[in-house]
Amino acid sequence: MFDMKFPGKVHLYKKYEEDHDVEIPSLGIYTKGENFKEAMNKAIEAVEDLLNIKVKIEIYGLRGEFMITSKELKPLILRFIEIELEH
Repeated sequence: MFDMKFPGKVHLYKKYEEDHDVEIPSLGIYTKGENFKEAMNKAIEAVEDLLNIKVKIEIYGLRGEFMITSKELKPLILRFIEIELEH
């Protein structure tokens, strides 16, 4: 079985008093964290809580890009379709 992957991004702010916004637009998930590590954990938590599945994050690039991955395809596909139909 293969993993389903959805791209996300952490918007990194230079000011320490600002939270880092996290978005996974294809799943309609937006959250934030006080620092990069917390932002990544919030992204995992948001997907797992919303879809009741286990996910992993693969970080790539130097600009806060990541992929949410999971072997549990059905909830991810249904959420993706739901978000697409809203647009």
